[in-house]
Amino acid sequence: YLALWLDCDKEGENICFEVMSLCNGIPHDNVYRAHFSALTEQEIRYAFNNLGRPDKHLAQAVDARQELDLKIGCTFTRLMTRTFLAAATEKFRLREQRCLSYGPCQTPTLWFCAERHKEIENFKRRDVFRPKATVMFGEWPVEVDWAEKETFDAGRARAIEAKAATITRARFKDWTSTPKTARRPVGLNTVQMLKAASTGLGMSPAQCMKVAEHLYSAGYISYPRTETTKYSDTFDLAGALREQAQHPTWGKVASYILKSGRVRNPTSGKDAGDHPPITPIRAAPR
Repeated sequence: YLALWLDCDKEGENICFEVMSLCNGIPHDNVYRAHFSALTEQEIRYAFNNLGRPDKHLAQAVDARQELDLKIGCTFTRLMTRTFLAAATEKFRLREQRCLSYGPCQTPTLWFCAERHKEIENFKRRDVFRPKATVMFGEWPVEVDWAEKETFDAGRARAIEAKAATITRARFKDWTSTPKTARRPVGLNTVQMLKAASTGLGMSPAQCMKVAEHLYSAGYISYPRTETTKYSDTFDLAGALREQAQHPTWGKVASYILKSGRVRNPTSGKDAGDHPPITPIRAAPR
């Protein structure tokens, strides 16, 4: 018998058949496939008790994509090399360059980087002025904005400031309110994790993925490479919260949610068919 415990995506399915090709003498009827996304006892036991079969169609889809990537890469590499190599070596002084490589993923990404670089290089810094004032209604200070919001004219901004400095009284004319609904956030996928790490912690994508993979290997989070933002109907939300209930920082919040009796599995998000959203598996120490 052979049980394959590999990544639960197309690439993992493809690796399954590579392993099977190297394990001679095992009948295909005795080959099983485990599907799991987190290194927890519950996930491992469920995967072991519900072994499936490797999916040859998913594996062949990976083979087809790899062949397309190779053929497209070779074709456009030759075209770019014959068309642009001489000009590129002259402009960028790449005297020892022998080819210009094309990749179906890397070249479009490089174009985005180049366009962003041009925007940064061509950006001209300008001072922007946003006049604001604070009006006292009894003991309550209220900050008000200029009706036109902002201006690039320094002279106009100074004139508004000088005029506002002479005003000692204000009149309340109208009041309007706009209700807004904050939707519940969907599950965390890899792209959103990278954005959060960049804006909140100043981490590069490579650094973020290295840390995430370490946390996954240590059993703190589920698999960090996923496009899915929707939890499955069988996701144990209460169990995930109980795991965090004793944490010294946010344990009280987790306990309050559990005691409230309003724990409901989220229903929004997108199921990309790969791994579940990135989820804390066990509480991390400080």
